[in-house]
Amino acid sequence: TLLSRKQIQERLSISRVSLWRLIKEDPRFPRPIRFSGVERFDEEEFAKYLETLKSSRAGQAADRPPKRP
Repeated sequence: TLLSRKQIQERLSISRVSLWRLIKEDPRFPRPIRFSGVERFDEEEFAKYLETLKSSRAGQAADRPPKRP
């Protein structure tokens, strides 16, 4: 399934500019598929990207020392 920019923005709760910045600056973010002047994103690639983010967050939390009371 292919997702539009608007659908990606809604799923991430980000603005159009933030999505543009994410595409430009994060090499892990899926590249848009362009055809007939329309851009779409592969839903499976997007889901893998989200899993990567979740995994990196979990890894960072495990590396942090416990908080002091």
